[in-house]
Amino acid sequence: MQFATISTSPGNCATFAADCAPGRPLAKRAHPHARLPPAMTQKTDHVLQPGARIGDGYVIEHFLAGGGMGQVYVARDPSLDRRVAVKLMHAHVAQSALASARFQREALALSRIVHPNVVGIHAFGQHEGGWFLVMEFVEGESLERRMQRAGALPLQEAVQIAKQVAA
Repeated sequence: MQFATISTSPGNCATFAADCAPGRPLAKRAHPHARLPPAMTQKTDHVLQPGARIGDGYVIEHFLAGGGMGQVYVARDPSLDRRVAVKLMHAHVAQSALASARFQREALALSRIVHPNVVGIHAFGQHEGGWFLVMEFVEGESLERRMQRAGALPLQEAVQIAKQVAA
């Protein structure tokens, strides 16, 4: 089994962890040099409807989540008969060279990491003026939903999650 190694200075660990936090809109991440203009953080209606196709035939099943950078959908890969997650950047965000470059770096970084706690990337491309990523779909409840449902995590559970994130 291969594992990726990411090197960063101790002062950058918190920023790196925040940048990797799932479900956290990019414009709200604490990074002093790479903030998006407020106009790019607006939410839009669902762009893709069930049955729509993206990339090499991935068929959209339903909307999953959205944020300032884009939206995530559950889709079907008909060639391999598996469910995948499709992250689609908002077209108005894709007009920003900074945002497009950041999305492309995310795709490149994901493609280089092989780790059981990081989703694999299957495809990357453009769709109607925006970028998209096709990733491994992981069934389950998000940390955000878990905390909404049951409140703050017990310390031991929080430590276990932190160990998985840091692994």
